[in-house]
Amino acid sequence: MEMYAKWGSNYHHVQAGAMGSMTSPNLHQKNTSCTDPVNSCAITIDSHIAAVEKQELESYTRRCKERQLALKAKEHEVNGRPLTSTEVTEIERRIEATEFAERVKPEYITITHTSGATESVPQSSLPHSYKIIRNLLWIEHHPLYRTALAEWKERLTVIASRVERKTKRSEDRKNEIYNMIGFYSVFQGVLLTATSQSNYLHCANVGLPIVLSAFASLCTLVGLVRKFNVISGLEKTICSEEVSYKEAKKRVLQLKERGEAFRFSDFLENQKTSCTFHPKFQICGLRSWCIVPLAVFGFSVVFVLAHWLILCRPGPSQSGF
Repeated sequence: MEMYAKWGSNYHHVQAGAMGSMTSPNLHQKNTSCTDPVNSCAITIDSHIAAVEKQELESYTRRCKERQLALKAKEHEVNGRPLTSTEVTEIERRIEATEFAERVKPEYITITHTSGATESVPQSSLPHSYKIIRNLLWIEHHPLYRTALAEWKERLTVIASRVERKTKRSEDRKNEIYNMIGFYSVFQGVLLTATSQSNYLHCANVGLPIVLSAFASLCTLVGLVRKFNVISGLEKTICSEEVSYKEAKKRVLQLKERGEAFRFSDFLENQKTSCTFHPKFQICGLRSWCIVPLAVFGFSVVFVLAHWLILCRPGPSQSGF
């Protein structure tokens, strides 16, 4: 409900006098007349920034007013009932679409046919690939949007690198879990075989193999829980990184596609982004970090009972034959 108010606080530093006197500069031509790098170029950059801030505040203010009017109209429509989050989201989405449509005003190009007749053709008829290249050229000649595009691209590279490293660490921990379970199985198998074939172990010595088996199970369970905690933490941060990656990628694509119609206020910095983590391995609703330790615990109980049955309850003798 308050995501527009959160974003608006970032622009309170703009002076009213500068907003009233500053006009949008010609951004289609790159300024090459900066003879004084300290004064002239700085003034040009400041004019670009002031023009963008004016556009951002105008867009934000217009959107806030339309949002208030739309919310009041909707509350009157539902007889004063509090609006649900779905209804508020739908209103905000409709206002954003309307506000964006006002930025993109149809422009026409007059062409002359071979017969001498003229015709006005909308620029929307141009290929999409051409529009992207045209917007990239416009961005290249605008210092603020050029810097924003470079920053977001660098962020994409950094986030992708972090996700790759964390994914590799997660896969390494999973391989360590497989190895740990393999070593545990081999140890229990060897211990059980030694117990069944030994001539020196009897029911009075049943505590020794049981203690060894239980100690191996306990060490394995502790190691599994620790490694699964590390994997869970890594995958949650990977999920958060992927959300940030999608947001930065969305900004890059929108800037390329919209060009002059792009607004930073379309991407609210304080807007909450949810990251839903879904484990890849589930059985009956239980996650792998719960299933594997439970399975190891179950097998440990089976091994303990097997040792006791082998030493304390031997099978019937075959002397009758």
